Amino acid sequence: MAAHKKNLPKLSLKHRVWLFGIGGIALVGVAWSQWFMTNELSQQAPQQFYSDIPDVNLAALRPEQRMGLIRELNETNCPCTCGLTLACCRNRDRKCQTSLKACKEMVGKILGGKQ
Repeated sequence: MAAHKKNLPKLSLKHRVWLFGIGGIALVGVAWSQWFMTNELSQQAPQQFYSDIPDVNLAALRPEQRMGLIRELNETNCPCTCGLTLACCRNRDRKCQTSLKACKEMVGKILGGKQ
């Protein structure tokens, strides 16, 4: 084992600093590119359009009111921490009470405070 250590060249402090500096820059570059690509892809990904809103009664709305509300629910971000639209959150996480409350409030505003 000692024979291997003698065969390795000893790097000066200057060379070690350069080596670690280049390695650090490469690591930061890779991390930044991964973050950048992830954010770019998530922003460019098309959002799924949901025409059904689970657990929200839309039967009292006229067809044009219903379509307008569904469009708005597909565009409005959910106030919970999921990062989804209200329509997407309702369809993916039916246990989310925040999205349920927000959707019902929007229906109530259209109906004039009813529901």
